[in-house]
Amino acid sequence: MGKHLHTTLADRFKYFTSPIRPCPDDIEIVRQQLSLLNKPARGILLGVTKELAELANDEIKMIAVDRSKDMIEHHWIGNNSNRIVKL
Repeated sequence: MGKHLHTTLADRFKYFTSPIRPCPDDIEIVRQQLSLLNKPARGILLGVTKELAELANDEIKMIAVDRSKDMIEHHWIGNNSNRIVKL
């Protein structure tokens, strides 16, 4: 995919809804599944979807991976001790 498509996607991503972005029911399903993991746990998030990245906590560390620098710059909620992003 060309840079233009990623830029367009990054610019418009905030307007997307389910099924492109997770809805509250989807987040609750993921939250329930994460609660079943042995803690501490580590996982990989494919993409920088804010709603999923926010699930990282002291017991569940996440590395998010996205191939679009524009998506990371526009939508990543920030690195902290529980989550980081890689291009």
